[in-house]
Amino acid sequence: MYYSPSKNSKQLALELKAFHLPFGGRLRINNRWIQLRDMIPWMEFEENYKSIFSKKFGRRAKPFQLALGALIIQGRLQTSDRETVLQIQENPYLQFFLGLPQYEEEPLFDPSMLVHFRKRIGVTELQAINDAIILKELTGSSTPKEVVENELIPNKGDLKIDTTCTPADIRFPTDLSLLNETRENTERITDILWAQVEHEKGVLKPRTYRKKARKDFLSFTKKKQGSKKSIKKSIKLQLAYIKRNLKTIENLQNCFIPFSQPIDNKSFKSLLVANEVYRQQLEMSQSGVRRIADRIVSFTQPHVRPIVRGKAGKNVEFGAKISVASIDGFIFLDRLEWDAFHEGEDLILHAEKFKALFGCWPKAIHADKAYTTRKNRAWCKEREIDLHGAKLGRPKKETAENKEELKLEKKKAKKSESERVEIEGKFGVAKRRYGAGNIKAKLKTTSSAVIMLAILNVNLGKMLSNLSLYQLKTLIFSLKFTHRDDFQTKVAC
Repeated sequence: MYYSPSKNSKQLALELKAFHLPFGGRLRINNRWIQLRDMIPWMEFEENYKSIFSKKFGRRAKPFQLALGALIIQGRLQTSDRETVLQIQENPYLQFFLGLPQYEEEPLFDPSMLVHFRKRIGVTELQAINDAIILKELTGSSTPKEVVENELIPNKGDLKIDTTCTPADIRFPTDLSLLNETRENTERITDILWAQVEHEKGVLKPRTYRKKARKDFLSFTKKKQGSKKSIKKSIKLQLAYIKRNLKTIENLQNCFIPFSQPIDNKSFKSLLVANEVYRQQLEMSQSGVRRIADRIVSFTQPHVRPIVRGKAGKNVEFGAKISVASIDGFIFLDRLEWDAFHEGEDLILHAEKFKALFGCWPKAIHADKAYTTRKNRAWCKEREIDLHGAKLGRPKKETAENKEELKLEKKKAKKSESERVEIEGKFGVAKRRYGAGNIKAKLKTTSSAVIMLAILNVNLGKMLSNLSLYQLKTLIFSLKFTHRDDFQTKVAC
């Protein structure tokens, strides 16, 4: 059940005065959390959040402003679930940001509720909130501009695009460590099934050889550097143990009634992952290859895939690949995939998203070499979009006739690259400041939400900076004219 609080974000000054503090004093209107609260259109997205709850049954759900606000606070402060609840409990500014009418001394919710907030406010809803906030900042309206068919609108604005990987918080994967974890989970499921069968039918506990298997695994991992032959032998041993355990689990499941599920959902999911890991590793071991489609690299996060980046120090990263566009210093997340993809395919996607939001095509697109394909160049030329990036083919040979022309082209390319670097800086802010460089959520849905929250926090930080700059300019302007008026008054006297 959901109760919608009747609040208006325009009454910010009145709510500040009405906010009760038991220890006296008042809240400052120029605090960053109060400024952030006024930037987010809470009421516009509350109806969608409200629709997922029953109107008559269940406990009263937490308001949308509290749910989204708590996630924003966690993203900006980079705290754990428990620490986030404590920060909110201790800080009246955070409680006002969440929409409370007065300071509450008790915790507002249990730390586990943050997981439910990430599931309820998914990546699609967060994308819509991000787009609405940026549109309101750039155009004054949170709704996209309507496009009239056959209307000739001149191209406007610059679009900067790029992709990056948001690494997941997993152990660096090796085949042997993955197989060892798989074996341990199959042993745990075997114990759960046998405990039920023993109670009902008195079946003897099947052998798993877990001590011997653990000893074999440790004997290899304690080596300073293993040879290819020893690695292959250790992998075959672990595959044999897993095969025996999976056969034992199948026999124990046959003791139960057909179509019944004697294990919980978490163990059932682990069993499915164990079967897939065994299939993949067995196929790679038998064929002698080191690559396979949809390769699992983490047992607890089977959705994570290796993303080959080719960067210095990090040739391969493990996480989601995101495709991002930057417009006037604000970034949009246009694509998020857990499987690798070629970024050159997304240029048209970014340009169409630009037109859907602003009603016209961009005047120029700044991208790296991966986007400057023949297809993309032809598509941009047809729409009179200037695509900046490395040209195809062999570089022109410098002669006396084309020396000045090549010099201008190099100067133009250098300027375009310096403008495109802005989006690289945004990636750095999202990863270092807002946690996109180490995604600690475990589920696929919650991990995607954390990535989108990092993008949203980057844009909110940009808006706060713009507001501070505007206030500083206003102050300097007022001081300048006040000083001039005082000087003229003294001269007149």
